[in-house]
Amino acid sequence: MRNHRGDVGGVRTTVEFVEVLGERLPVPRDAFAQRGARDVLDAFHQLDQEVVLIGLGGREADTAVAHHHGCHAVRRGRFEVAVPCRLTVVVSVDVDETGGHEEPCRIDLAAARSDLAISADGGDDFAVDRDAAVRTRIGAGAVDDQSVANDQIMHDLESFTLAPIGSRRRERAYGRGMETRHEIIDTATDDGEMAVLVTRPTADRDDGGDWPAVLLFIDAPGIRSATHEFAAKLAAEGYLVVTPDLHHRQGRLLNALDTTPPAGTTTQEMVWGWIAAMTDDQIQHDGDRGLAAAGVSSDDPIVTIGFCLGARGVFRRMMRDGSRVRAGAAWHPSFLADDAPDSPHLTAAQLATPLYLAIGDADQVQSIEMHQRFLDAVDPLDHVRVDIFEGADHGFTWPGFPNYHDAAARGAWDATTTLFASAFA
Repeated sequence: MRNHRGDVGGVRTTVEFVEVLGERLPVPRDAFAQRGARDVLDAFHQLDQEVVLIGLGGREADTAVAHHHGCHAVRRGRFEVAVPCRLTVVVSVDVDETGGHEEPCRIDLAAARSDLAISADGGDDFAVDRDAAVRTRIGAGAVDDQSVANDQIMHDLESFTLAPIGSRRRERAYGRGMETRHEIIDTATDDGEMAVLVTRPTADRDDGGDWPAVLLFIDAPGIRSATHEFAAKLAAEGYLVVTPDLHHRQGRLLNALDTTPPAGTTTQEMVWGWIAAMTDDQIQHDGDRGLAAAGVSSDDPIVTIGFCLGARGVFRRMMRDGSRVRAGAAWHPSFLADDAPDSPHLTAAQLATPLYLAIGDADQVQSIEMHQRFLDAVDPLDHVRVDIFEGADHGFTWPGFPNYHDAAARGAWDATTTLFASAFA
């Protein structure tokens, strides 16, 4: 029979063990960029192709590139992506080479004539960037300022302005710009171990000698970051700054900002407790041990500065060791006059070395009235200078804190550094 085949009577399976039904790439469910793995077998698969589009004849869902006058290139209708993933914005600018600048005038050197100094800045207040000078062009055109004097060029990001001199203002760097380093040295006292913050210039002196020493008496809140910063700026003027931890009897390097007060007490009560636990003799003993730990010989001359309760420490040091202490400075002082038989104001008239006092007339902690007996005692002394700063409150020294007062801090800094420089001249 012509429709019979040779396998008649044989057993035949419906599907062979190896049967090629068709050829195609696997269907991707996600394209890697959207939380899943891409189709690694498809060389043309795009990272942000979210799902396969069935019925497009295997074509990729990419924008067509139209030829010239071929109308717009668009995706198939209703398949546009509203916000493309990883949208890249490229911005480019042209940067011209910098121009030259004249050498600065040298106002503060003998070779500089006064009329040249006047023409350099016109007597105006300086801009924040220390770049303001006389305009050399009138009308529209490129800025072409003359150079300012080199005593106006800043060598540190922070600066203090001196008080006006006549109708002119001068700028002075807050610190000479020296690199500084600090270390904490633990030393023995009669009341246990004490930490000492020692800050000094990184470089050695040109003459090979030691940097002159400043004994710094802290204020009531203790050694904190603001204390470190002030000590570093003072050291940048060319000093070895020695700061003993006066609160060491309560704990190592305690300060009011980082110490939790005991249960049932406030921070203010805790700090007043620290103050009450110290005596004048203990503070001076701590100063001696701090200087020795820093390598300052007992016969080396020093200057001293103190804040708040540290001002009383400055005065006691000057009276106790007047032949060694060449000058002292007390900022927003405390406890200079009280009713005790050894109150500082009772011996203030005997002070023989230069002292500078910086007081705010808005001090709510230690008012001018509270110091008046001390101020009256030193008023006849030509070597004592008292600056009272309008609007300044207690603690005006510390930048970043609510009581910081710019004019008072600047003025006190200028007077103090001038005094210390003259003491070691």
